[in-house]
Amino acid sequence: MIIHAKDQPQETLENYSGGSGRITFTTLLPDEALFKEEARFFKVMSFAPNASIGEHAHCGTIALYIVLAGHGIAFDDGIAKDIAAGDVLYTSDGGTHGICDAGSGDLVVLAAVLLENRAK
Repeated sequence: MIIHAKDQPQETLENYSGGSGRITFTTLLPDEALFKEEARFFKVMSFAPNASIGEHAHCGTIALYIVLAGHGIAFDDGIAKDIAAGDVLYTSDGGTHGICDAGSGDLVVLAAVLLENRAK
């Protein structure tokens, strides 16, 4: 399967998951292709300057984020840490995280939310 960039749907949301500002989501895989129902989310997220995802818990899921561009602050189980291109954020089942763009340009993140204990 090849999904060309022009065919990847985009959606812009305000105040996502208790955060602030505008985040644009580009869907990389349609829902029906999400790893045989082992994933919930596989998207590129572009945070406008100062936009954020509010800190929240993952229950039954694992979050994996790879920073592609920009820099920001990630909250990893309540601890603030600087993040930049190339960094990987991993939130285990039961952990909490949040992300904030701390730069003057967009923070771009590849994000996958995987269902815990589905793969055999």
